[in-house]
Amino acid sequence: MKKLFLISPIFLLLAACGPSTYEECILDNIKGVNNDKVLHEVRRACRGQFPVADDFEAAAPAVEEAPAPAVYAPAPAFPE
Repeated sequence: MKKLFLISPIFLLLAACGPSTYEECILDNIKGVNNDKVLHEVRRACRGQFPVADDFEAAAPAVEEAPAPAVYAPAPAFPE
């Protein structure tokens, strides 16, 4: 029964706040949490709000390719 009382406020917080990403949900709801079981429930509740996409490409933002690095000729050797 105690677990229910510990977990219930977390679910209320998750419903009341409006995070736009899974990461924001986690960060908003782990403040002051020092119990692994409660942390697990926070992660589970946030994952319920923000499920993992089946297709990684669909979930990942488009990334532009960086230009190729410049190639420099080696410095000439100095005569000794």
